[in-house]
Amino acid sequence: MVGSDLESSNRYASKDIIEIIDGASMLNGEDTEILIAYGGASVDGWEGMTIAALDDLRKDGKDEVIGNEGIHQKTYPHANMGDAAGLETFLSYIRENYESERVLLIFWDHGDAYRGVCFDENYGYDRLELPELSNVLETSGMHFDLIGFDACLMSTLELARAIKPSADYMLASESIEPTHGWDYVAFIGHVSKNPNASTEEIGRVIIDSYLENPSHVPPRTLSLLDLSKTDEVLQNVDGLAEDMGTSVSNTKGYCGLGASITKARKFGVEPKKGSEISMDLKSFALRIGEEMPELSGSSDALIKSLEDFVIYSRQDGTMPDAYGVSVYSPQTPDNYSTYYGRVSISEVWMDFLDGYSARTCADFTEPGISKSGDSFSVVDDSGLASVDQVYFITSPEGPVLIGRMPLACAGGTNYSLPAWGGEWIFIEDSETGKNSLIYAACGGESENGNRILTTELGLQRDGESRSCLAQLYLDPLNGTVKAYMNPYEALDDGNILFSKEVLEPEPGDIVTAYAPVYGESGIKDWTALGTLKMDENTAFIYDFLPEGTYYTALYAEDYRLNFNMSEPAEIILE
Repeated sequence: MVGSDLESSNRYASKDIIEIIDGASMLNGEDTEILIAYGGASVDGWEGMTIAALDDLRKDGKDEVIGNEGIHQKTYPHANMGDAAGLETFLSYIRENYESERVLLIFWDHGDAYRGVCFDENYGYDRLELPELSNVLETSGMHFDLIGFDACLMSTLELARAIKPSADYMLASESIEPTHGWDYVAFIGHVSKNPNASTEEIGRVIIDSYLENPSHVPPRTLSLLDLSKTDEVLQNVDGLAEDMGTSVSNTKGYCGLGASITKARKFGVEPKKGSEISMDLKSFALRIGEEMPELSGSSDALIKSLEDFVIYSRQDGTMPDAYGVSVYSPQTPDNYSTYYGRVSISEVWMDFLDGYSARTCADFTEPGISKSGDSFSVVDDSGLASVDQVYFITSPEGPVLIGRMPLACAGGTNYSLPAWGGEWIFIEDSETGKNSLIYAACGGESENGNRILTTELGLQRDGESRSCLAQLYLDPLNGTVKAYMNPYEALDDGNILFSKEVLEPEPGDIVTAYAPVYGESGIKDWTALGTLKMDENTAFIYDFLPEGTYYTALYAEDYRLNFNMSEPAEIILE
């Protein structure tokens, strides 16, 4: 359990350890033992690494804070928990002091998909990279019944490939994980009452309790993978990648690939940085079957192997098309792709990625838009990534987008631009009338019919300023908007690290809304639209926008982000 800033700022790790203690209230120590290595946070008691047994934690946690009583089995004050040596030390301690018929190993902290997990705050956020993790697990000589990751974005094929020699099952989330993490009271409580429960049953209990706890917030996905099926999935990915690699060079094939990648369920998407970390692998294969029927044999084989690989997977309704395991997205920025070669699932997959990237980078032509009557014809010689209706205001620097909604094709290359009366999402204090526009892009619908939109917000809470990716859930029937903010930070290497936090707006928060400013070659900057202090009268609402002049237009973008926009229509609200 690497506390990092999650522990030093809000004691989130301590809170989950208290949950473990509560869940173990009926635990029979003769059947099950709990051992935790914690550290990696710049707060007293969490420097280095401390190994504590359940009895130590019970005594230490009487004040609801872990690490402040000096009660433990062993401490390593200079250990780096984001380094292979730290994990090796913990596994050696287990091997030398415990014997068990079954071992479950859980990693807790920030996660960053194929880039690694467990970021030690005391060592510049050094992380356990996949090659380190794989090597330490294999050389430990231990085999684990289940390896779980209570961390963001870790249910990836890259990680499964790295740990498959060392475990039977893997349990992880494709998406961001909210602050509360797993329900340890339910998980440990079930093990306490059912010490002979199968590993698969335990995995299902963890997933069900995580999804069904009424206090847990979105987004939530969690999957149980049978690692003995990993090789079959890898073989089928290679088979599909070979076929896709052949298709990249022709325009029709490239268009089909681009459409499939664009339509697949994505994770770790951050609009301000233009970053995207991973995509759901089954979602991608399904899109390939639809867009490129000539490859359906390869895509169907991959889908079948994935259905055997993912034993049990659930999502909370806000992540449609999240089927359980993700993989590197070809639309990932350069700073991620440079690193990816170290952890790629295969050379064949890398060859496809390189071919697709080269083809995309060679496209410098913007989509063409022509209008006839009320209909628009939109064409692009290399395929369209998206055609949207956008809402914007003007500025000396260029159009400032405040909204983006996908448009459905009316047939062939034709699209219609719906009439817009000026209704959209913004923030308003109902008592003072103060308000701020926001930029919100629609990313689909939840299973209950709510529109899911994303926006970029700045959050100042308790004197700390943070950048956040916000998810907005709009109920179109009553116009209510629910907002959840996921903080992130830019690391020294330029990559984005999403926090294991999902925050709801609270009174006292100062929220700043940001929006993209467009120039001739695309987004040239992001600008602040406004700042409001949240209180009981302040909320995200869907209504007619504040008085002013707004514009709507058709916006088309290709896979290289070349774009074009139709002549705008003006809307004046008084």
